[in-house]
Amino acid sequence: MDALEFRMEKIINHIISTTYPDKHFARLHVVFLRKDTKSFHGTYDPKKQLARIGNLSRSPAHIIATLLHEAAHHCELLLSGQTGHQRSFYPIYHDLMVSAIRMGLLSYEAVKDVSDSASIRQLERYFGPITETADPTFRYLPGKALLYAFNGFSHKDTLKPRGYHYNSRAKAWERDIDRSALKDELSFLRSLPGIIPYATDDFLDLTVLASIVVSGDTYSKKDILRSLNFSYRKKLPGTDHSGWIKYVRSEEIPDYKNAIQILQGTPGILVKVRY
Repeated sequence: MDALEFRMEKIINHIISTTYPDKHFARLHVVFLRKDTKSFHGTYDPKKQLARIGNLSRSPAHIIATLLHEAAHHCELLLSGQTGHQRSFYPIYHDLMVSAIRMGLLSYEAVKDVSDSASIRQLERYFGPITETADPTFRYLPGKALLYAFNGFSHKDTLKPRGYHYNSRAKAWERDIDRSALKDELSFLRSLPGIIPYATDDFLDLTVLASIVVSGDTYSKKDILRSLNFSYRKKLPGTDHSGWIKYVRSEEIPDYKNAIQILQGTPGILVKVRY
């Protein structure tokens, strides 16, 4: 399993078990889709007990709100044998979000203005604004940090025994680590040629690298592509043909919306965005 999916699955099941300590729910599995979808942000598969989360170009808070939404479907199904978007769904969604906020994993301010989903508006309709804030005694993994090692593939045999797992979306190796050991581990990572270490307290960090791939008859647009710092490759990753590629954080994809539309509107040019 990818490290990002493993981390998010661990977090969402911790939120569920904390919200319902007297219940023994089956584990909710999490998959992040590699393509943007126009028809949905997330889905829940009751047979597989699986949440599929898409559109990673949205803000992390919006993505987490979607994951909590699918977790609410999971809980409602296991509590009542059915799930939908009836009135009974929203107390569960509300309680899961309150737990996440109290753990310091996100703030209500960050999710309340989600404009592409009605579920947050329905929460406020039924319960009003959520007023809970982070509670230090309720914190998720207190005393720990999330540590990335970027550009570390050549050191994988060194990183794996130290507890790192590969996050294919971030193109980095990651692990959680005690704050007391962080300074020494950062020094160790910096001693490995080429590695770029990065530490954060945000365990919901969704650092994701997306690739924008442009192929086909691109000669007429080469100046635009160069101005946007795309790199020309004689052989694109996973293919036998040439083209242009650029890696960006998924949150930066909207910044390239106009350029992507222009390129997509040019006959003979194919544009793909992958996570």
